[in-house]
Amino acid sequence: MKIQPRLATLAMPNLGAIPVSNDRMDVLRAQILQRIGDGVRLILAGDYKAVWVEDSKAVRPVIKPPEWLGWLGCVFYVDAIERHSRDATERQLEELVSATPKAAAQKLDFYEKCGWKPIPGSTPDWQDSMPAPAPALASVPTPATIQPVSFPDNLFQQVGGLPLEKNGLPPMEDLEVLCNDESVELPPAVILGCLHRRDKMSLGGSSKASKSWALKNLCIAVATGGEWMGMKCLQGKVLYINFEIDRSWIRKRFKDLKHAWKLSQFENITIWNLRGFAADMTLLLPKLLVGIKGAGFALIVIDPIYKTLGDRDENSNADVAALLNEVDKIAGVSGAAVVFGAHFTKALSGGKRQIDRVAGAGAWARDPDVIGTMTEHEDESNPCLAVEFTCRNVVQPKPFVVEWKWPLYVLRPDLDPADLKQAQVGGRKQTYKGNDLLKLLQRPLLTMEWFAIAEEELGCSKSSFLRAKALLKKAGKIENDGNDKWQPTDPKY
Repeated sequence: MKIQPRLATLAMPNLGAIPVSNDRMDVLRAQILQRIGDGVRLILAGDYKAVWVEDSKAVRPVIKPPEWLGWLGCVFYVDAIERHSRDATERQLEELVSATPKAAAQKLDFYEKCGWKPIPGSTPDWQDSMPAPAPALASVPTPATIQPVSFPDNLFQQVGGLPLEKNGLPPMEDLEVLCNDESVELPPAVILGCLHRRDKMSLGGSSKASKSWALKNLCIAVATGGEWMGMKCLQGKVLYINFEIDRSWIRKRFKDLKHAWKLSQFENITIWNLRGFAADMTLLLPKLLVGIKGAGFALIVIDPIYKTLGDRDENSNADVAALLNEVDKIAGVSGAAVVFGAHFTKALSGGKRQIDRVAGAGAWARDPDVIGTMTEHEDESNPCLAVEFTCRNVVQPKPFVVEWKWPLYVLRPDLDPADLKQAQVGGRKQTYKGNDLLKLLQRPLLTMEWFAIAEEELGCSKSSFLRAKALLKKAGKIENDGNDKWQPTDPKY
């Protein structure tokens, strides 16, 4: 394919006279080509100043220089859209519409090589079979109509109760004065003993953990002042930002929850459906902050957070830290706790430390004030999950087990949260559990004495023993007797 003639075709206002019908799939294909044509026109204009704008904070690009290569990469796959995308699902086309140039080029390259059909055995996208009205074609932006990204002057007037100085930062403080200032109060709780306003919390889990349902249940618990997985929530206003689920399906989900919670009507919950408008958080932030400032929200849920990554790499600590700094601004301006979902690696995570189970960069675990995880439990008779929280500011709650009974989670106090589903080792599953190790403590034992018995009777390795011991300790099942020996917290010798 000769790229220059193709660029010229894409740069024309009608984008090569793309056939458009009222069919939603045709509209999505046309929108993809429109976005590519927009980027190419900016490049062909030759005036690179046109792709830069100046706002009150700094000079920043509308289309970053590294993305030009992404736009050109998209050009090579335009024929794939026109000729082969009849096999694409609606979800695949919608992802291309909202993707950055770099991501779109990578997705198109994958689809061109591997085909558009979902991978056999993957979870079907039921939304692809549902009829939906075709949206109007988006107007093609030009450099002259692109608006600068800027924040209102009064958006960041103060942080933590202190007015900002001219440099945009809070002033330095005398520590003794701060300690004696009785007007400085701790932020109100959202989940008692776990989460407070202005905190950030991630909720991690595997693909089977139904994290999105857990977040929706949390919204209702806070809005009603009820319990979430057995933990008391203080009543407050909630904002649920939905980047992923179609508006009709999100309606159905909350109607099912309304029935399950036995509510006559929803109160204190606002939903912001932004599916199809997901973008780099840096670009979304000004609009989000204007929308939430002064609304009095106690909790803001972002579902899912990966939709706001943009060109960021979830495995890069610098990129993830930059994204979570933007989330900090949401918490600071709104005064609300901000909660978002995170995903585990594909392999079973039961053998890892709790804060190491989330996939991607380490900043996902280090940055949030509260790290929650929902890990598959060893009990395979029902879909059960061990729930654990690591908290920066308070003593973390004891782990517990819940059973997923659609659309709610039910506490299972009869199950031990230390008994996590383990990966297979040497072709066979590990057979020991936390309770098995606990049964070996027939008297107070030093760690190495305990391990020697476990190795002989259970055949577990030292690393596996230490992981299980740490889980037992965290669950409050064992304690040190003061002589470096371990015993059950409720010994029955």
